[in-house]
Amino acid sequence: TDQKPTKFRISRRLGSIYPKSMIKSVSNQLRHSGSNEDSRVWLGSTLKVALLVPFFLILAYLVYSSISGSSISLAFLRIRLPYMAIAFALLFILIHVFKFFRLYLKVLDRSNQVEKILPDFLSLTVSNLRAGMAPFAAFVSAARPEFGEFSTEIHLAAAKAAGTDSLIDSFSEIKTSFNSPILNRIVNMFAKGMKSGAHLSKLLTSSAEEIRHIQDLRAELATSTRTYTIFLGFIVIIVMPF
Repeated sequence: TDQKPTKFRISRRLGSIYPKSMIKSVSNQLRHSGSNEDSRVWLGSTLKVALLVPFFLILAYLVYSSISGSSISLAFLRIRLPYMAIAFALLFILIHVFKFFRLYLKVLDRSNQVEKILPDFLSLTVSNLRAGMAPFAAFVSAARPEFGEFSTEIHLAAAKAAGTDSLIDSFSEIKTSFNSPILNRIVNMFAKGMKSGAHLSKLLTSSAEEIRHIQDLRAELATSTRTYTIFLGFIVIIVMPF
């Protein structure tokens, strides 16, 4: 049971140095990225890398200087120390930026994947509802294996609903696993529809059409932006010199 302790305890203690607001924010981001890792452990691991990498690079520079014939004297250190301190600080910040940006890309990629499959998922849910299935059963049955992580989260919610958690609470947890406003709106609408007994099939059909329309607009925007970028690049690189 104690195989993980040393490594994870050190990382957890280092991660506790960060402000509570940052720990909470990273915890949400990790949840949205599909990771079950403790936010303090993640931050502690990042801090270890951010401290050790600059340290070993500076140490390698000093070793190289001594091998190449430069004497590591007090005068040498006085001249080089400010530059080494700046290099250490820059590397420390860059490693943090890289790690946080990588986490952000994971969250974004996961959100984009779930938004791509939502229209097909909603269409399957509507088919199940029209076949006479109960709303929650229709929602769970539409979670096909090809929907990947979204399907896994739905089945986890269904397992919780079969246990001690209430149906609405376990159902609402699905949206906390993804950083997607579209998914949040669909889940909220579905939960309210289950409570009020609204015509869910009509609501879900219109939602699926709206999501497809949004995706078409995004694709059109991306294409036009790419075209304008190429056009501006052509002007700056080729036309302006002439």
